[in-house]
Amino acid sequence: MANGDTKQKILDAAEQLFANQGFAATSLRTIIRAAGVNTAAVHYHFGSREGLIEAVMQRRATPINQERLRELESLEAAYSDGSIPLDRLVEAFLGPPVRLHFDRTSGGSILPRLMARAITEADTDIHDMFKKLFGEVFMRFTGAFVRTLPGLSPVEIRWRMHFMLASLAFTIAVPDLQSGVRQPGEDLDAPGKPAQAESVDTVLGRLVSFVTAGMRTPAFQQTRAKV
Repeated sequence: MANGDTKQKILDAAEQLFANQGFAATSLRTIIRAAGVNTAAVHYHFGSREGLIEAVMQRRATPINQERLRELESLEAAYSDGSIPLDRLVEAFLGPPVRLHFDRTSGGSILPRLMARAITEADTDIHDMFKKLFGEVFMRFTGAFVRTLPGLSPVEIRWRMHFMLASLAFTIAVPDLQSGVRQPGEDLDAPGKPAQAESVDTVLGRLVSFVTAGMRTPAFQQTRAKV
């Protein structure tokens, strides 16, 4: 078996197990058994179990990060003498993961389960890994939102991006929504496809519209409760 095939088999097996069972509950022995390889192969390609986890996460994060940055840089070039329109900026952030998730040929639908595991499991190393993978892109977009929304403080912007991420996560994590989205060129009369199925672009448009409205709201003003 070629080295590339072995590496791919290990990544595929580890990805499914991590998504289904969680990172903590998945042993290296279980991955080795599922992939049909030996321990030496895992250490040769990834160095350690932690290296394997990072490679699994990076495989899904990299195309999203690259597409987000491409779209952001295109907008920055188009609006070099002023701020980027808010809805265009929101779409540049949300579009790549939404399109990837609903593209059945890419395997992107496993991403939300991996993200949920990474966020909810009490493992600081995995949390740090997650921040490392998405940190640069998050910082770049934070700066762009600050320029587009000068009336909001950086702290307020970060909170709103946090809520935007929550909206994104729920959109791509709900199984019923997955079945109700029509793929490009897909027959609406296909078995199991609801009559009201919408295109991926329509779902993305709804999400962008909702998040954009939230980002535009006046800054939150904390008031003391009367006693």
